[in-house]
Amino acid sequence: MASVNHVTIEKFSSETGYSPNAVRSKIKRGEWRLGYEFCKAPDGRILVSLEGYDAWATSNMKESKLAQRLPYKSTFNTRGSGVGSASSSSPPPLT
Repeated sequence: MASVNHVTIEKFSSETGYSPNAVRSKIKRGEWRLGYEFCKAPDGRILVSLEGYDAWATSNMKESKLAQRLPYKSTFNTRGSGVGSASSSSPPPLT
């Protein structure tokens, strides 16, 4: 049998664990786009694209891999708080 790319919401839900309501919410909120993650069959039934879902589900992997290669940059501000010190300079090294 040939591979199927588009499945009903119910079939998709049973295969992935996303509830039918979660799928419909993603469509309603615009998180999933018509023609990408889902389509409407000629009879009006909504079908989920398995290829579209896979692309959506892995879309942040590229960002995650990029973040792993970038040097870590802390956003924690340790200067200027005035707590515990009258000076903003570093303490002397431990000997």
